[in-house]
Amino acid sequence: MKQHTLSLWLGGVLFGLLTSAAQAEPWTLEHTLTEAQRYSAELSASRNEAQALDAMAVSATQLPDPKLKFGIENVPVQGSNDRRLTREGMTMQKVGIMQSYVSSEKRERKAQTFQAQARSVLAKSEAVRAALQRDTAQAWLDLALAQQALNTARTLVRETERQRGVQKASVGAGSAMPDSVLALQMILSAMRDKETL
Repeated sequence: MKQHTLSLWLGGVLFGLLTSAAQAEPWTLEHTLTEAQRYSAELSASRNEAQALDAMAVSATQLPDPKLKFGIENVPVQGSNDRRLTREGMTMQKVGIMQSYVSSEKRERKAQTFQAQARSVLAKSEAVRAALQRDTAQAWLDLALAQQALNTARTLVRETERQRGVQKASVGAGSAMPDSVLALQMILSAMRDKETL
């Protein structure tokens, strides 16, 4: 699923590159890599998760918050004194503040666990970053090579069209065979096909 998402994302980046290439100057490899990292949802999620784990590690070193407790015990539910809080001597009202105590060693271990998880998330994030850079660089290279091949094909088509005129003149002058114009026309057709692919 992640590979599929990454492929879709790279397809979007390539589409953006193609549309922006028509409007502006071409992107450099470094600019493309920077933008890919900036727009990567997975890298952003990893950073946020690591920050959350670091914050949890800080809070794990502190004592738990105090709790307010209140209650009523031994309230009569039958007889003439039912639901009256002051008629029965055994009825007790309690109000108090309570705080759980967790040893500093246990809190420190919990904080270390969160910090280790944060380091693990960052390490995985670096692996994701490396894969993203590799895939983005490959996509950029594929696009650059395709653009170069297209430019070369266009140049060859223009040159072949010029040669066709020269070849026709040579046939008219009698210095070339007529089938050479047909062969050149077939080559030109094949080049135009490659140009459109």
